[in-house]
Amino acid sequence: MGNRIYSANGGADPPISLAQARAHLSNEEFVRLQNAFGRLKKSQLNLDDFSKHILGGANVPEDAKRSLFKFFAGGGDAITFDKLICALVGISRSEDVQNSFIDEHKEFATWGLRPPLLTIPINDAYINFYEVMSYVTHLSVSEVQDLERVFLRHSQGAVMLVQKSWESAAAGCFPESFVKRLLRVFDDNVDGEVDFREMVCGVSAMCRGPLPSRFAFLASIWDEDADGHLDEKELTTMYEEMRVPQSARIVATSGHGGARAAPVDVAQWAMTHPEYVKELYAWAQEIGHICFGLRPETPAVELEVVRGYIRRMERSGGALPAECNILSAVWHREWESRLERAAGAAPNEKHECPSPIDNSPLLSNIDPFRASAKLPCISPENACLRRDLTNAEWLAIPRVLWSALVRWHGLLRPTDEIVRRRLPYGRCPPDAVAEFRVVEGGERDELEMHPVYVRFDRRPRFSTTGSVNGASGGEPREAVAWAYAQISRFGRISDLLSYCAKELRVPDQDLRLWLLTSGSSCSLPSSPSTQSIVSALSSSSQPASSAAAAATSTTSSSPAPSTIGGSSNSPSASPSGAPALLDDPSARVCDVTASGGDGEPVRMLLEQRDRSTGVWPEEARFARSGASIAQSSLRGPAVGLINYGNFCYRNAAVQCLARVEPLSRRLMEKEAELRQALSRRPSSSRKAFSAALQYIHLLREMRTSGKKNISPVSFNDAIRETRAFDHALQHDCEEFVSFMLQQLHDLLKEPAVEQQQPLPAKANGGKKKEKEEKENEEEEEDVEDSEAAAKAWRDYVSKDDSLITTLFTGQLRSSLVCKECSKRSACFDPFSALPVPIGFENVELFEFIVILRDGSRPIRHGLRLGRDATARALAQYAAERTGVAAGRFLLYRLTSQCRQRFALVPPAEPLGRAMPNAQLYLMEGDDQSLPAVHRRMQHNQEAYLLGAATGHIVLLFGVPVMVKPEISGAVTGRSLYDDVWRQLKRFISTPPPSFASRALDPCEDVSAGFPFSLSLVDETLEWCAVCPPLRFCRGCAVRVDDTPAFAGGCVPPGATLAVDWQPIALYLKYNHSQSMAFSEDATVASARDAHIRPSSLDNCLRKFAASETLDDPMQCKRCKRKTKRDKHMDIWRLPRFLIVQLKRFEYIREEGRMGKCKRVIDFPLSAFDASPYVKGGGGEKGVNGKEGGGGSGEEQIYDCIAMANHYGELDAGHFVAYARSGEEREDGEQGWLLLNDCAVREVAESEVDKKGAYLLFYERRRQRRSIIGEVAAGDDEDSDVDALTESVSHI
Repeated sequence: MGNRIYSANGGADPPISLAQARAHLSNEEFVRLQNAFGRLKKSQLNLDDFSKHILGGANVPEDAKRSLFKFFAGGGDAITFDKLICALVGISRSEDVQNSFIDEHKEFATWGLRPPLLTIPINDAYINFYEVMSYVTHLSVSEVQDLERVFLRHSQGAVMLVQKSWESAAAGCFPESFVKRLLRVFDDNVDGEVDFREMVCGVSAMCRGPLPSRFAFLASIWDEDADGHLDEKELTTMYEEMRVPQSARIVATSGHGGARAAPVDVAQWAMTHPEYVKELYAWAQEIGHICFGLRPETPAVELEVVRGYIRRMERSGGALPAECNILSAVWHREWESRLERAAGAAPNEKHECPSPIDNSPLLSNIDPFRASAKLPCISPENACLRRDLTNAEWLAIPRVLWSALVRWHGLLRPTDEIVRRRLPYGRCPPDAVAEFRVVEGGERDELEMHPVYVRFDRRPRFSTTGSVNGASGGEPREAVAWAYAQISRFGRISDLLSYCAKELRVPDQDLRLWLLTSGSSCSLPSSPSTQSIVSALSSSSQPASSAAAAATSTTSSSPAPSTIGGSSNSPSASPSGAPALLDDPSARVCDVTASGGDGEPVRMLLEQRDRSTGVWPEEARFARSGASIAQSSLRGPAVGLINYGNFCYRNAAVQCLARVEPLSRRLMEKEAELRQALSRRPSSSRKAFSAALQYIHLLREMRTSGKKNISPVSFNDAIRETRAFDHALQHDCEEFVSFMLQQLHDLLKEPAVEQQQPLPAKANGGKKKEKEEKENEEEEEDVEDSEAAAKAWRDYVSKDDSLITTLFTGQLRSSLVCKECSKRSACFDPFSALPVPIGFENVELFEFIVILRDGSRPIRHGLRLGRDATARALAQYAAERTGVAAGRFLLYRLTSQCRQRFALVPPAEPLGRAMPNAQLYLMEGDDQSLPAVHRRMQHNQEAYLLGAATGHIVLLFGVPVMVKPEISGAVTGRSLYDDVWRQLKRFISTPPPSFASRALDPCEDVSAGFPFSLSLVDETLEWCAVCPPLRFCRGCAVRVDDTPAFAGGCVPPGATLAVDWQPIALYLKYNHSQSMAFSEDATVASARDAHIRPSSLDNCLRKFAASETLDDPMQCKRCKRKTKRDKHMDIWRLPRFLIVQLKRFEYIREEGRMGKCKRVIDFPLSAFDASPYVKGGGGEKGVNGKEGGGGSGEEQIYDCIAMANHYGELDAGHFVAYARSGEEREDGEQGWLLLNDCAVREVAESEVDKKGAYLLFYERRRQRRSIIGEVAAGDDEDSDVDALTESVSHI
């Protein structure tokens, strides 16, 4: 950094000069401090940074912390690197500075005798795992670290290799029986899994060390009972599998009195009969070096292992894996030559090592991407190969062998990794593949040597919250090249989306791809005026060619997106080169484009959804241009709606309403008549029907224009004029459906009966008489519900009758029952959407581990309790299950948010506060008990600043235990250790068998002492609970003697006992799988199932009809006082089209906010029988002679015709629609359409997503008819519709 001079405003002079500070530091220390400060990416540190990164979050008192910060900052308000160096060295290594600082700040007096360490010395107490494993095996530290990288890749970050991941690590290249037996041999503690310690020891024993020891290790493959010896049956199996003749079956049997063979006996036999164990030994070397990642110790070993692996693959006659790597034959020959020379060289003779893998002879000199744009590749396939390659110039090797070669020799450049896919013979164009034969007579393979090139363009992000007419919001800028990928012709669009999502670190569902043909352009046309857009879209009922021409005439800067007719399904068939939306992720690349070879890349536009508004920017662009979007998916006659604002809720609602065939058909038939009738009205009253008329116009355009998608600008403008929905906000789809039904009802409403016949004039006492009649009517309790329902229905339809009433209106019965006298009163109300609760329960799932002091295996339990439940509820449950008194249980929580803390949960504290990111432990104990937590201290391998505070890393593992020595008087250190050992000795592995896979260390013998030390720490589990914070003590060890364990005989409040294991015992003897193991009670599965299992529409309807007691008392005429009432809701009659709203959004009173319930609701898509839920009698005739709705006397069988789904949260969600297509698929399933704004895709009925269902549209079944198309003749309900729509002269 150099010797800098402090500026005048830099505060007081530093305690020592920078030159003096450098003199007290070694080069390694100075570089470490530089790197640690550089990692913070700050030029100066404030008080918070000082507390976190220098003091390590220690609980230093605030006053002392500020004093120390002021000293480091030289009186200023920030710490630079130079100031930090001077202060750190002065406070830790200069006696003069220490004395002057302590004289001024007495609270730091303890630093006079024990100043904080700047650098933590390395000693055996903090030796790391790699050093321990290197010490007891034949591997170096670097080799252990290499093995760990391979282990973590195969275990996917877990601490164990189970059967599946073990077989994956073996890469399917070895006999299945051998791989399974080898797992058992590596499994030293016989728990069915292989941890990393077992992996290191097993690889070392199998591939390193003396040859007899390797044979002895492999002999355990046939030790089925894992007793360390081979009995007669096991020996016979070994002989047969190795094809040993009878004359050579002479393995000595020295174990168990001459009845069994020890592994050393097998090893001695193998040394004299190598021809029989040669193949087994080769397998072991290949799997250890190639699959498990061990670097060969000599060139001869590497040459032997790789050649043997390739020969064995050729002899087996098997085909290549689905993906393989291409290796240059030039590099392969050079690799062989150098290793052969090295293998034949003298021991001390220098030899040339193989160079990094170089595949440049295979690469084309013309790369359509790297040569000019320098674009990054985001796919595994990333190289452009020469077109004139011959089979003699390259080799195809499995990826596991390629990975091994890369680990050993490296890559010259990233582009040298060439991944290609194996395809069935004859699937690709001849010029794109290379034939590859594994062995003579084997099956042919074709490698797709020249996959498809895809170039991704992206636009810079822009605002999408503005209106479509340019009144507000930003304009998208020109798209630029972003990245490229290579993909097989048989790859899927979803693969490309995954590549992009991984690169951008966003969810796949937030990205879409558009296909850009050679003539297409991504440039944004200049914004047309409001009038031109509206006029262009209002004339969208023109033929498609006219609409496209109008859109093209609007701008001349680039071709406008063209309109693709319904008969064209190929995105490349766009007549004007318009981008096509690739809306089917399952589509293969070869299905959507035929280009993509060398020199002609496929261009795709990557679109990212705005998470704040839910808007797809390209849809907003298409809305501005006034054109439709070409799509790639094959689908039925349906049209998408472009979402250029926060309009997904509208699009989903319109798509669902459009599936109500009687309504849609009649609206289009009577459109002209309705407009003519409205024209006779004053202009001021016509505006009220604008939204309904624009809906009819949109409906006609959806059905007759032949477009695949349209932009509903005129419709949305009409909605905006009503001021019912804010354009910039997300709204509820159900609210919009109700709004549109009301708009259509007002348009189609028939004149009320009261208006047709003038009401008689009332006398002066008319109001009084009417009031008395009403009271008398209320007192009559003998009125039948059927009569009251019929009268209420007649009154309703006489005032509000329309086609909407006939199709969508049902009737509910609301009953109030007095809890004192059981007097019941009922009223009947109409409904158009049935809101049903789905069980927004105020309960939480609590999972906790019960730990008893008897040393038994801990058990995890699960309970569903209210959020206000306390620890007493868990203790009471545990008392019933274990027989231990509830008062003897204490609840602890271990949190890891921000900083880990282990603390007691107060008995009266609601569990909801203890739950977030916390593990709960219910432990047997009392006020005299002390929890003990397993802790491991290790050196901080990263660069750090102050060693005393940040030089160590504290790691927790295992399950805690509760300690309480059963002695009278003061607790001694020995009694404390004895009680801890009694509970923890089950975690120590049993003595090794007669043959061990590693060297044994004397420290492993735990009979001479305890393999751990105990210390008191605070709730962070990092700092001592006894020493002052300024000492930076990690915990004072409790002495193993008969003196009191704690000073003063008492434990500091909130203290925990830390069990610090000795490294040798921890890494070699401690059984981590046992310490983490706990049984799982059946309540866990049942509680999880009850908490997340799908409910059903039947349960929702039963909850809807369930009784509830009202909070406020009401006046009862029979009791003559206010009493509590029970309220019941029943369905009295159902409409022809039933809209069910699953109430996912409810107000959570306890939290004071709206929340969304994500519980899955199961419901039938066909043949839903609603009869059990209808309480009413037969239908009553309406005023026009029509039947008003379905009663219980009718068949109530419904089929779902559409549904609206909601995804995401309340404020930032997205609506999509599903609709029945009315066509049967080739596979026999009913066809459905997924309508996601402008994207429309065919799906099978089994693919309909019920998890996010919010609105269900059901149609009552009368007779078989198509959902889309003409309704069968003779339908009496359609006759009702005809009668209602015969005349609209009343408007």
